[in-house]
Amino acid sequence: MSVDSTDVRTDTLISTLPEIQVTGYLDRQLYWETPASVSLLTTTQIEMQAPSSMVGAFNTLPGIRMEERSPGSYRLSIRNSLVRSPYGVRNVKVYYNEFPFTDAGGNTYLNALNMNDLQGIEVLKGPDGSLFGANSGGVVFLKSDVENNDKTQLNTYAGSFGTVGDNLSVSGNAGNHFISLKQSWQRSDGYRQNTQNNKFFSQLSDNWNYSKKGFLDIYAFFSDISYRTPGGLTLEQFNENPEQARPATSRLPGAQEQKTGSHNVMYFVGLRNKIAVNSMLSNTSSAWGNFVDYTNRAITNYEKRKEDNWGFRSYFTLKNADTISEKLRWSTNAGMEWQRLSSDIHNFDNKAGIAGNLQAYSDILTTQYFWFVKGRVEWKHRIIFEAALSYNYYSYHFKDTTHIKNNFKPVAMPHFACNYRLNDLLLFRFTLSKGYSPPTTAEVRPANNKIYSSLKAEYGWNREIGARLFAFNNALIIDASAYSTKMRDGIVTQIDENGTSFFVNSGKTDQTGAEISYSCLFSLPIPFIENVKWSGAYTYSHYKYKDYRTEDGDYSGNNVPGIPRHVLTNSLAIQLKSSFHFSAQYTFNDKTPLDDANTLFSKAYHLLQVRGSKTFWTRKMNSLEIYGGIDNLLNRKYSLGNDINAYGGRYYNAAPTRNYYIGLKINI
Repeated sequence: MSVDSTDVRTDTLISTLPEIQVTGYLDRQLYWETPASVSLLTTTQIEMQAPSSMVGAFNTLPGIRMEERSPGSYRLSIRNSLVRSPYGVRNVKVYYNEFPFTDAGGNTYLNALNMNDLQGIEVLKGPDGSLFGANSGGVVFLKSDVENNDKTQLNTYAGSFGTVGDNLSVSGNAGNHFISLKQSWQRSDGYRQNTQNNKFFSQLSDNWNYSKKGFLDIYAFFSDISYRTPGGLTLEQFNENPEQARPATSRLPGAQEQKTGSHNVMYFVGLRNKIAVNSMLSNTSSAWGNFVDYTNRAITNYEKRKEDNWGFRSYFTLKNADTISEKLRWSTNAGMEWQRLSSDIHNFDNKAGIAGNLQAYSDILTTQYFWFVKGRVEWKHRIIFEAALSYNYYSYHFKDTTHIKNNFKPVAMPHFACNYRLNDLLLFRFTLSKGYSPPTTAEVRPANNKIYSSLKAEYGWNREIGARLFAFNNALIIDASAYSTKMRDGIVTQIDENGTSFFVNSGKTDQTGAEISYSCLFSLPIPFIENVKWSGAYTYSHYKYKDYRTEDGDYSGNNVPGIPRHVLTNSLAIQLKSSFHFSAQYTFNDKTPLDDANTLFSKAYHLLQVRGSKTFWTRKMNSLEIYGGIDNLLNRKYSLGNDINAYGGRYYNAAPTRNYYIGLKINI
């Protein structure tokens, strides 16, 4: 997630390998020596995308899938079917500046963050609860820290469908404090009817180096986002007019009539302290809290939800001093993480966008905590072995008149990994880990106002092999992996006749896949071209229900809906010596099953995006950049965020047609 050029080792391989460091495993370690499937997005890669959305950037990573059913409504999946995620993020743990952003109830309000201000993204793929608690898909680290220097940046942009926005960042040193202020605003009318959105985000952070051995980080942000939701269309409606919102039927009103949409206000504050006890022992402790005021206007109900989530995380790191041994290096981490979520939920009738009579009420207290320990041994920079274990607790209690309680049996989640360097070019890795993900608050008590207390946690073992190749002095880098996950009691989405999601367990699911990413940096014998970079990713997903029977039928042997078999992305970036930069990104998305019965598949589609920028340098630290781009250059009609198992065949959420943007960025 971060780039750090500090590296004191001098052997041949390490002195030539990329010095990108992975921070997700508590100790900084070089990307090449990480015995796991890791994908990274740098600031440069993020800036190559349209400034109004993070979908394009995430989808350049193999095994990662982000969708946007309407502007501001994100879905994110790692190596897993979106069948569990009608909206939002499920079975994935998300950290923001090393603070858990996924609450105790398993929900992640990803759209509350200002994704355009992120300085780096790191994704650990596959179940890895040994250090981060319950998850069956993976872990995402989002980092908004800026470089430790005085800097002011203003980015303003405009685009198709009434899109306008700005990002302002001011940072600087004040004694032994490094203070940063970020602010952003964005609005858009959207491509479809009933898709207007507005978002405001403001963050203040302070990095206080109070001594040579310790520092204290303080983060606080406020987020206010509102967006309309147009609803799913049938295939006939999608082909006839993809811009329309969900129309009314003989039984239910339409999306525009009900003014369907969401409004989410979030306050967040977090403190993190790190102190070195001595040269071998250190402690990192953090505490955080957030308050959410959430409103959702659906076709059949009007939900008001108030949530407060508090947590604490602390761990010790013990490692051998650099002077003890050059051949043998070891480290160990041990700690715990605790969270508590209080959810106050009221559901009313939706009277054309106004709350009517009370339908249901719930007061839920959710608690989640785990202990973890990890050991790492490295021998002669050739063999790295890691073993980790966490012990996870999860419970929820309905404090209202239902008095429903569920204390899940504590679950141990082991993780084993090995990295072997064959020679100066090639490295192999192997991983064995257990995934475990209990039902979220929104799954136990979904929007249909029923309580599904019998819903089980999903779990399974993941086995994975991989290899990394670094050739031609790192001009060519290839990272490949293959995995197999046997998931049990997988949680999947069903939708009732009112279009409201609820969840059931699916028995057994076999998830087999392969991923490859590659990048090649080279020069051309053309005087005005400085360099050219070609990069890409391929994802193969073969997900099958092995044992899944419901009252509606036997789906054993069917493809798990929501995820395509093949996804391919390729990017070409050209840097000219005249400070002009051009990039193009191509994406192929295979056909996708839309329901458990596999009766209907969305069509495959091809996307092309282009972007160009020109930088004008005024003096050493100042610059002015003008940029612009075209999204969906081929003007394809496709659905970005299908509603899985939708009642009445309302699967499709049409993505924007060809659209444009232009922007101005100033660095002072």
